[in-house]
Amino acid sequence: MGCCNKKCGLIATVIVGGILVILGGIINVVFEDLFNQILLQESVIAVGTLMYDNWIEVATPTYLSYYLYNMTNGDEFLAPRKPYVKPNLQEIGPYVFREYLSKDTVHFLDDDVPQQVYYRQKTMIVFDRERSAGDLSDLVTTVNPIGASMPAIVDFVFSQRNQTTPNAIYSALNTIYRTTGTELIFTRSVNDILFGFQDNFFDLIANLVNETTGVEIPDFGLFSTYNDSRGWFDYQVYTGKDATDLTNIITAYKNQT
Repeated sequence: MGCCNKKCGLIATVIVGGILVILGGIINVVFEDLFNQILLQESVIAVGTLMYDNWIEVATPTYLSYYLYNMTNGDEFLAPRKPYVKPNLQEIGPYVFREYLSKDTVHFLDDDVPQQVYYRQKTMIVFDRERSAGDLSDLVTTVNPIGASMPAIVDFVFSQRNQTTPNAIYSALNTIYRTTGTELIFTRSVNDILFGFQDNFFDLIANLVNETTGVEIPDFGLFSTYNDSRGWFDYQVYTGKDATDLTNIITAYKNQT
């Protein structure tokens, strides 16, 4: 009886194990194909897919960190003395912002194959004081990007015409600097430098641009057009619907493995 039971148990184990191996192979093949099919369906930018909700409004938290350089010897640097005094720069920051990304004016172009979608990228950033090393009201002494860049811009314009900038132009710039009170080194708050401030010299340029092109530039800031999407953020991309790119990628990966 004992030997029979052991023998029967061994046979049963082998049979069950063989069945499980066969089922495992079948399930593996079926599961992989099923997974790839679901992946293809849910990766499409279309209402009702898993991709769509996170595409419309990105749920993953993202942060932007800004660092600035504060010049601690601005007066010495500008003083007309010899030998030349190197600027002493102190890195300050980070000033951290939580970034919120979303889409609006979404319009699906159904006539295109593969299908495309037009949308406007909206970006809003909110200051995160707890993650930051300082406050947006912190004052920074640094190079005035408006005054410092203007001679280079003028030189570029004349170089495009294969001409050398006349000395009279530099004299006119110096006059404008004195008239508008523009300085090479200035002190502004972090918020002003990042997101915009009023400047007499910049207002003069902005008015000239407005009269020439009709484009209004309200203020100047290194990232003044980024927050609340004041810049150009219109896109047209493929939705993945009726496209074979993802299918080809999956097929190539399966062939390699």
